[in-house]
Parts: sequence; C-alpha cells; structure tokens
Amino acid sequence: MRVQGRIAISALLLLLSSCGGNRRPVQAVPVNASTATATWEGAQASSVRYVFRADHFTKLGDFIVPKQTATQCVGEAIHAFRTDGEDYSGNPTPFATKTTADDFAPTYAPAFIKNVSVDMTDTYYVDTVAGTLQSDVCSYRGVANASLPSPCADFDPIAPTTPTPPPPYVSPTPLPSPTPEVAATPASTSYFAGLGFYRVRDEWCIRQGPILSPSEDLTKSRVGGVNIDLDRSQLGASEDLLMVLTYHALDQNASWPAAHATFDRTILEVNLITTSLSVDLLLGAKQPRPWSDHGNTEMPVQINRLVQLEDPFGSLRSESIVIPLSQNALVDRIRIERVRGSFHLYQVDLYRLGNRE
Repeated sequence: MRVQGRIAISALLLLLSSCGGNRRPVQAVPVNASTATATWEGAQASSVRYVFRADHFTKLGDFIVPKQTATQCVGEAIHAFRTDGEDYSGNPTPFATKTTADDFAPTYAPAFIKNVSVDMTDTYYVDTVAGTLQSDVCSYRGVANASLPSPCADFDPIAPTTPTPPPPYVSPTPLPSPTPEVAATPASTSYFAGLGFYRVRDEWCIRQGPILSPSEDLTKSRVGGVNIDLDRSQLGASEDLLMVLTYHALDQNASWPAAHATFDRTILEVNLITTSLSVDLLLGAKQPRPWSDHGNTEMPVQINRLVQLEDPFGSLRSESIVIPLSQNALVDRIRIERVRGSFHLYQVDLYRLGNRE
C-alpha cells in the first residue's frame, strides 16, 4: 500500500510539472525571501511530515505539573518528521531537537512551516493543588457563551477506555469566573481503538463549536480540525504545495473499529486563510481554536472549500491535495476543517512543488 501511495504521488508531481507552466526545482534560498536564510538543520528541507499522535503534541496531561515552557498551549505540534522515513505506522525520522531546556522538547521544522496545531476541547488542566481544577490562560473557559470542557476533539487515549472530563472542582485561588462546569459525556458505545491518534467524535461535540444556535447540529459543527501556518517569505512567489492527508472517516459506513448511526456522515474541508499572526501569537492562541478564527473578519478565508472530503466507503484514506498558494500571496494558513462527523487523523505530509516558470 505504501509503495502504491508513493507511485501515486510521483505520478501527480509529474502531471503538475507538465501543465500550467514548468516548475523549477525547489530552491535552497526562496526567490522572494524577505528574511535571512534559515540555517538550522532541516531548514531548507523541501518536505515535512506531521504524525497526529498524542506524544507529538502538547496535551492536557502535560499541564498537570508545571512545565518549562514560555508560550506553548494545548494542541501545539512539538515534533516534525522527514518524509523519506517510515510513516505513522512505523518509525518516522524526526528533525533535530531545538533544545533540551524546554520540557516540551520541540523539534526544528523546514523554514516554510510556522506552526501546526489541532483543536482541543478538553482544555482544563489539573492544578498542582491536589483535587482542584483551574482554568488555564490558553482556554476560553469562563468567557460568556464559551463551550464547556468535553472530549469532543482530543487524542484517543492509548488505553482502550472511554475518556471522561475532569471532576468540576474549583481551585480556591484564583477562582475562575464564572465557576466552570463540565459537559456530561454522552452514554454511547465507544469506538476507541486506543491508538493515541487525534480524533473527533461527533456526538460529543454539542456546544463545542463557534456557532451559537438553538440547533444542536449547528453548535457541534466547525470544531475539531488542524491549522497549518506557513511562513510565505520562505516560499517562492509562484510556488504551490502538495498536501497528502491520511485519515479515517468514522461514520455509518466505517467497517473498523465500528459502524456508526446513519446520521453520522463525516465531512472535512480544506480552506486557505490569512492570519498575519506571529509565531508567539500562534503558540499562545486559546482553545478551542475555532472560537477565535471562525467568521473573524481579521482572518479572512481567501479560498473557501478548496476541497471537500467525504468518504463513501468509511475506509483508511490518503488524499493528495494541491495547495495553490501562487494564486494568493496573502494565504498563510491551511485549515483542515471538520464540518461534521467523526474521524481519526493520522498524518499530513507537505511537499514544496518549486517555482513555476
């Protein structure tokens, strides 16, 4: 299966190079770079892989004990991998570690990547005071109309058990305002495979999305997805990207781990957005992320619904998607958006395609 996937990518790259203008090989120094050439190991790599497993992202458990980190919040990617090694099911080869002084031990990534993050909805963390709960600075808890904590969008626990939200205890100092509540976990059959990958479960997402409405369907949409933030100064003016997305739609057609109800239809979209945010602001963005950027006029969608993914077979799939950055110089975010449904996300590969002649 892996060989066939590589052949398909090679064929697509050949097709891209033969239409709409020839492409020059990826340059070590981008033609329109506005910053000094990045020099760390892997900075000029033309591709990168992200494996959406819990141990490659900051997660709730990382905040049980205070960590040595300045700005990173829940849901940030801390490990990036090379595309010429094993994939998510094997032993992917990581890029070099930045520092050992940070407990999250982030790794370097190619210079064209600013940040990668996932939406997380279970974003309370347990304080160091035993048996207490405190709202963290990277959460929308305590904000009027904000959603309640829920395991709607997080990482499938390694142990094959149904995750539950933390108990609604409140730390005496400081007191969150208002007192936090915890969304009840619906009683339903678990489909968790215990693989540790990022997953969204549709029926647990009520009131988790950024759309405020009497309709439960609307309040559970548009939450659970991925932001891939780009440094356009490190890419050519006429350069596009190829994204290979590996996921598993867990709807009524899924044969594994279990089929769902007929209404649980999985729909994902890819949108291209302008944020103009610095790395520091990206690393400190509150969760759940759609609450700040969905419908935000300061973060306009430049290319809406570049592609819509609906798998009629409920199978493990790898989709190849061309990201046409050359059509809009303002795009600096690739947003993989969950419209509705349940899914596991395993891996995203990004390949630079070189400047068009």
